[in-house]
Amino acid sequence: MNIYITGLGSGYEVEHLVRLFYPMAPLTLTPPEDGADCVWAEKRPDKLWAMVRQGGKSQTAEAPLPIPVEEGGETPEFALASLTYDCLLYTSPSPRDRSLS
Repeated sequence: MNIYITGLGSGYEVEHLVRLFYPMAPLTLTPPEDGADCVWAEKRPDKLWAMVRQGGKSQTAEAPLPIPVEEGGETPEFALASLTYDCLLYTSPSPRDRSLS
């Protein structure tokens, strides 16, 4: 599992959210290869986009750019973290699926 974040001045919020699910996942500067397990979060010029792929299961989400904070909106960093969280919940194994040894 790799973490890839692009388009933000700081990916702190997204990175630390992902680390709750995957504490040892490395942060990488190169886009993941096709089919590789990853968390990919991106601020694009016209929208926010997130994807989590693990074990052949993937979930993507996108949202429009948020209203600026000065106008009562939220930061792009926080909005992208929220979008990524939704993807992480969909692809993460349930605690019931984990066996204790």
